[in-house]
Amino acid sequence: MCYHYSLKTEARAIYKHYLGDAPEMEHDFLCPAHVSCFASSPPVMPVVTNDKPGEIQGFKWGLIPFWSKEGQQKYNTANAMVETVLEKPTWREPIKKRRCLVPATGFFEWRHLGKEKYPYRIFHPEDSIFSFAGIWDTWVNKDTGEIINSYSILTMPANSFMERIHNTKKRMPVILDKTLEKYWLDVNSPIKDVLAQVAGSGSQLLAAHTIRKDFSRLGGFADEITESVVYPELELYD
Repeated sequence: MCYHYSLKTEARAIYKHYLGDAPEMEHDFLCPAHVSCFASSPPVMPVVTNDKPGEIQGFKWGLIPFWSKEGQQKYNTANAMVETVLEKPTWREPIKKRRCLVPATGFFEWRHLGKEKYPYRIFHPEDSIFSFAGIWDTWVNKDTGEIINSYSILTMPANSFMERIHNTKKRMPVILDKTLEKYWLDVNSPIKDVLAQVAGSGSQLLAAHTIRKDFSRLGGFADEITESVVYPELELYD
């Protein structure tokens, strides 16, 4: 799955990647080294949506469908599985009409070996910004007028590289090659063709290293979160 990811960069770099330049930024987004969907308050992160491709917006992670009565879900909606996204009520309309790019510089998964588990940071070899395929929705409180924009990250079965790391559930986020970002946002393209094309499009361009086991306790902006830590015992398995 993808419940923890990283956007360790500058806000200006995000604007440059998606909009080409950032002469005057409308928002100075927080760019944490670690963000978790399990935070007590849903994190607000930058996204690029199909209806406003020329803007960087801040949405909450964990999709709230427009038809929700309470403005929150009783189950975790941080991820949507490619295999069932066209069937599940929460996601079947957004996947057709409301798609987004979720900027990231990496994500985190655990490798289980015996009774121990080792956290890994997974990233592009160039350590640059890339995009998760996302879907979004807007919920409006009919009594107060409050508006909540939110998103989910699509996940797929792990490729051979990720199977070795996420060796229990064997899943990974859908990572888009730069050339497919606009294609993903084009809601006029046949959805089954789109899903077939983007699944695994950029997932082969990955690198990884182990990190400290207590990284999630360091606060979202600690530099130590993404630093490599070597566990000698892992050499027995590699």
